[in-house]
Amino acid sequence: MTDENTLGVAPDQVLALLERDGVVKLDGFLSPDTLAGVRKELDAASSAKPAVSGPPSQRGPSIYPTSLLVRGRLGEIKEISRVLSSPVLQAIRQRVIGRSGYVTDVVGIDSLPIHKAVTQWHVDGTLSCINKPGDARIKLFFYLNDVTSRNGAFSYIAGSHKILDSLHRGMHDGVIPPLAIRDLSTLREYCAINAPPLSADEQSLIEQIFASLDSDTAPCGPYSLEGPAGTLIIFDERGMHRGGDISEGQRSILRISLKQETFRSPSEFLRTVVRKLARIVLPRHYASLM
Repeated sequence: MTDENTLGVAPDQVLALLERDGVVKLDGFLSPDTLAGVRKELDAASSAKPAVSGPPSQRGPSIYPTSLLVRGRLGEIKEISRVLSSPVLQAIRQRVIGRSGYVTDVVGIDSLPIHKAVTQWHVDGTLSCINKPGDARIKLFFYLNDVTSRNGAFSYIAGSHKILDSLHRGMHDGVIPPLAIRDLSTLREYCAINAPPLSADEQSLIEQIFASLDSDTAPCGPYSLEGPAGTLIIFDERGMHRGGDISEGQRSILRISLKQETFRSPSEFLRTVVRKLARIVLPRHYASLM
């Protein structure tokens, strides 16, 4: 794994960029050796899945760290867990998500031209953001091959997480009507009907977004985040984002989701207990998964 210092970006710089833009792209985050190790672990997980007929599935293996721990199989993702123990990602876990942050899942995704548009412009988790405004929701995308706008580069509108957070706070406080804003079309319609509580900078950005994107599947243009194999993209999923179209080749990524612990059911409480015990007894790079 590449040392963050060799990238010229320290954890504090990454946190500042993430707070400002909602997204950070770090080229060369994974060294060639680490990249090969991550690929090997995902390939092993894929080969363990039952064979299916028809076109290849875009979504690859989903790995749930707590389940691996219970079954005594954490060694199957040794390299991935080592990546998560890096200073930058540990800082995000502890200082952005909070000390109760944990890894929900580890997913390999292979996108091909047959899958057409990967996603449309959208935001995630809007109902929970209304209930608890201000809580960051972080995802990590690791490019496992070279990715350009031709083979599905991820796209993110820098600063849009602040717009959505302002709207969610207004909804939470009863200043504006509550609504689950999941895509660009809903956001455009909502702002046309309501006078949302936005700052001058946020209002300027939202007008810029509406002028540059005319539909939920509009081309990504300047928002496209291209990068070589080993690139890491860290983003707050409250912001407007999408996957690009695959017109040639393929896009292979490792996606890792980070969230805060919740206690809404007995099963969630049990998983939280398992994670807390694991953080005490496991080596550091495995504890980073819990």
